[in-house]
Amino acid sequence: MTTSPGSLFVFYYGGKIFGLSFETVEEVLPMPLLSFAPGMPGVLAGFLNLGGEAIPVLNPKILFGLKAETPERDAHLLVIAGQRRSALRVDRAEGLLELSSPAVRADEKETFNGLVGWIAQSESGPLYVLRPGRLLLEEEARRLEEFRTIEQDRLAAVGRGG
Repeated sequence: MTTSPGSLFVFYYGGKIFGLSFETVEEVLPMPLLSFAPGMPGVLAGFLNLGGEAIPVLNPKILFGLKAETPERDAHLLVIAGQRRSALRVDRAEGLLELSSPAVRADEKETFNGLVGWIAQSESGPLYVLRPGRLLLEEEARRLEEFRTIEQDRLAAVGRGG
């Protein structure tokens, strides 16, 4: 089965090329300092303070099973829109790509833990189109929300001088 994913935001991680639907990516940031909470699950790399809002940053090493190729100081964060706003650390944010060639449904062994829905060919090789709704399992999302609430309370207390 083939489709045309349309406008994608392209990024690199672990030597692979990934894409998210363009409207899913709210913001691209240089890698900031993150805050950490004791007992955070491995899928959580830390929290981004974005204008007083605690945004959970997902750990791509756990999500994709790949190792970063870029030092933290040179990496980027993609802020991902959705019911549960989050961010994803990437090696390099590339930008918009209008995909003109069709994409094929990903074979199970190429889905990076079920995260990839489609694979397209780019000039640089296979481009793995992510399904943002599959970045977290329901249980992971619930646990991250608990940690986000704790971090949001901490940010509010710091803002009040507490």
